[in-house]
Amino acid sequence: MNLPTNRATAYGLNEPMPAVQVRAIRAMSFAQRLAVGMGFIRSGRRLKRAALRQQHPDWTDEEIANEMRHLTTNGRT
Repeated sequence: MNLPTNRATAYGLNEPMPAVQVRAIRAMSFAQRLAVGMGFIRSGRRLKRAALRQQHPDWTDEEIANEMRHLTTNGRT
């Protein structure tokens, strides 16, 4: 796996990844990197769910869940 160096830009970001962060990621096992990535996914879903609740305060929990499934299966965020 080729991770960005401190002079390269991380995927999707405009700022270079700090060298200390690159070293920390490289020191992680695959399982640790996977756990971090899954944590990012969970956080993203929580944020999206909160945004949907704010945009549609009248929606039920089921409607929010349906929209989350729709967005997930269609690859949109």
